[in-house]
Amino acid sequence: HYLLIDAIDHENHHVDRSPAQHGPDADHTLNAEALQAMLPGYLDPALDFFDIFLRHQGAAEDLPKVRWHQVHAADPGFRESATWPPAGSTAYELHLAEGKLAEEEPVTGTASWVHDPTDPVPSASPNSFAYLQTSPRLQDWSTRPDVAVFDAAPTPHALDLTGPVTLSLHLSTTGPSSDLFAKLLDVHPDGEAELVAHGRAHVPGPAHRVDLSLGHAGYRLRPGHRLRLHLHSSDHPEFVLHPGTDANPWLATDTVKTRQEIRLGGPDGARLRLTVTPATRA
Repeated sequence: HYLLIDAIDHENHHVDRSPAQHGPDADHTLNAEALQAMLPGYLDPALDFFDIFLRHQGAAEDLPKVRWHQVHAADPGFRESATWPPAGSTAYELHLAEGKLAEEEPVTGTASWVHDPTDPVPSASPNSFAYLQTSPRLQDWSTRPDVAVFDAAPTPHALDLTGPVTLSLHLSTTGPSSDLFAKLLDVHPDGEAELVAHGRAHVPGPAHRVDLSLGHAGYRLRPGHRLRLHLHSSDHPEFVLHPGTDANPWLATDTVKTRQEIRLGGPDGARLRLTVTPATRA
């Protein structure tokens, strides 16, 4: 088995594109020259694999078992490792406290938000397949009353996220069920916030334990940046709205506001688990 992980969206827009690389002239879905410039990075890793295993040109041991892209690393390009997560990666756990992500377990408490189907949390991009085409920023979502926000302290040194990201919590709702959306953000020193990882789940019943995967990250948190977690119950129009009732969400015409609550601290306290590798520093 061989693993290739890149930092692209479904339409192959890359997260490391500069702002100058946006616009119709740089859009490979519209411009033939842009398409020709994009294709080598898209095809070459696959061709390397096919050359060895279909054309028998080269040796299998010459191909790295894992190639992965580390977003915002000082030296761009693919990293290579024998395993994923790479050797040296460790678990790093942060507790959700009142507005904070902290290493120390907080005193017991709760955090909550209200889901209003008539005023849903909007999706960050009008086209989820081309999410990175416009490099969306999510700092404005942090001021919404229907988004619960948890901030870590700025990191003094670079920290590499290199593997799975999971969120464990106990969620209760005033409705018959609920939807949970979780977004892990990188907050820049100037306040801009970009997406690192995200997950979603339908939570059955009025109270339920949730172990939510936010996928995997290959991401460098640079000095002075900090992690932020958003929790909310809608992401519209990318995802169909929960009506707040037990009606079919695709057919529901009546909606009800619901209140979601999670536990902080204690055995059921919400926790964010990252996989990290200390970044190499000069």
